[in-house]
Amino acid sequence: MAKQPYFALKRSKLALLFQLMIFGSISGLLWQICPLWLWLVLNVLMLISFAMFLRRPRVMAVGQLDQQLWSCHASDSAQPYSIVLERVIDHELYMILRTVPSRASMVIWRDQVIQQDWKCLKRLAKLG
Repeated sequence: MAKQPYFALKRSKLALLFQLMIFGSISGLLWQICPLWLWLVLNVLMLISFAMFLRRPRVMAVGQLDQQLWSCHASDSAQPYSIVLERVIDHELYMILRTVPSRASMVIWRDQVIQQDWKCLKRLAKLG
């Protein structure tokens, strides 16, 4: 019997860099079209929303239990929970694990897993 895939996930520096680039782009565009006081207010609101986004629970590990049944372990709970994986979408820099209730879908960035796990995810994406 083949070993079922298990992926321990680290924090992604690529995701943080991507989010900061988007923040800078939006801030630059707002600088062009808004007065200074409104630009400051909107930047403070964006920083508050980004801080709240960083505080939400994140997935620490995912592992395959069955063909479509996967287990996820979140940072806020001691008990893992199950998801039904619909398919894996490869975007080269990140993978999307699309689940049947789409609210549970997750993104795995390239720097969150080791090279061997990334290759395994790429194989899963090609199979699905």
